[in-house]
Amino acid sequence: MRALALAVALAALPAQAQLQPARGEVLEGRFTQERIVPGLATPLRSEGRFALVPGRGLVWRVERPIVAATAITPDGVVQSIDGGAPTRLPADRVGFLGRLPLMLVAALAGDWGPLETAFTVERAGDAAA
Repeated sequence: MRALALAVALAALPAQAQLQPARGEVLEGRFTQERIVPGLATPLRSEGRFALVPGRGLVWRVERPIVAATAITPDGVVQSIDGGAPTRLPADRVGFLGRLPLMLVAALAGDWGPLETAFTVERAGDAAA
């Protein structure tokens, strides 16, 4: 399991919750991501927004502590940091990242298994949150 804890708005849903968006529908929200980095006393915390379009991909926009945008699609990954020139990686070079949109869509359908194989998922709050 990767040393990464991911807490997105979806993690507050009960395990049986299902929010399966229709094809082409955009699901947007805020996220908090914590990374365990060797040598740092506390986890590195990032915050931002995401947009998930089933069948198309995921856009992950980090707003803090740096500004970065990452688009993950079946074609690969494109990332820009602080408005710099985009870095592009084709699908055959991104490995795990290429599966992330499918993991999130599965979680929306109530199947947390794929997400839990790569992340430590922590649920908080209740269905009304």
